[in-house]
Amino acid sequence: MKMTKTLLAILVLAMAAPVLAQTQEKPQAPARTEEGTAAPAPPQAKPAPKLGHPLDPADVDVLTGKANRTTGANRPVEVLPYGYGGYAGYGWRRFPSYAELMAETDGQGGQQSYLATESRYQALRRLHLDNRIVPVVGDFAGDRALRAVGGYLRDHGLVVRVFYTSNVEQYLFRGDGWRRFFANVATLPVDERSTFVRAFFNSGYRYQSQDRRSATLLGPIDALVTAVRDGRVRFYGDVIAMSTDPTPVGR
Repeated sequence: MKMTKTLLAILVLAMAAPVLAQTQEKPQAPARTEEGTAAPAPPQAKPAPKLGHPLDPADVDVLTGKANRTTGANRPVEVLPYGYGGYAGYGWRRFPSYAELMAETDGQGGQQSYLATESRYQALRRLHLDNRIVPVVGDFAGDRALRAVGGYLRDHGLVVRVFYTSNVEQYLFRGDGWRRFFANVATLPVDERSTFVRAFFNSGYRYQSQDRRSATLLGPIDALVTAVRDGRVRFYGDVIAMSTDPTPVGR
């Protein structure tokens, strides 16, 4: 699923807010030397760079409480809608808003988003404060980004535990980009526990008896890389066939 630049900006701002609040300390008086003269003030931290994508005015109104929470039909307004290129869905179906996704339940009725509980939010916030969330911009089928990540992990004795692909693979199979992508994946340090997490949409590719319009599927990274190398993967459907659905049967 693709998301708007507006949503990306909002998420970055939301996660950066605690850090910005902590770095905005009161200015300290200049230190004094033994002779009583003022010592040079310590260098000030550089201001945070401004994001290149301004927030949508409607989203700003919602976030600041200026917008009404209901429409004239007494229905909740869409908070931070997904969309791209002027569209907010695929086919005749609309994408859920970010607020709806955060409040959604899993197949067993539980809420699993990072906003569902205070402890989950604090866990993600701590990762951000510790600078352990590192954005990397690149092309899955390119020759730099994924290989650079793999090199860093290998240099630090780490392995890839989870690789979330969304539904990017579906687009890569429209050409030969999938071959370059899996060649890149083959350079990553993985083990038997390394797992792909992919978004699957029932739009021409059926998954077993799956009748939902979308699902989250899991797949072993090492096994798929081996299948590609052995020539057992030729189409996107082959990737889906090697995936498993973690949702309990009947949900």
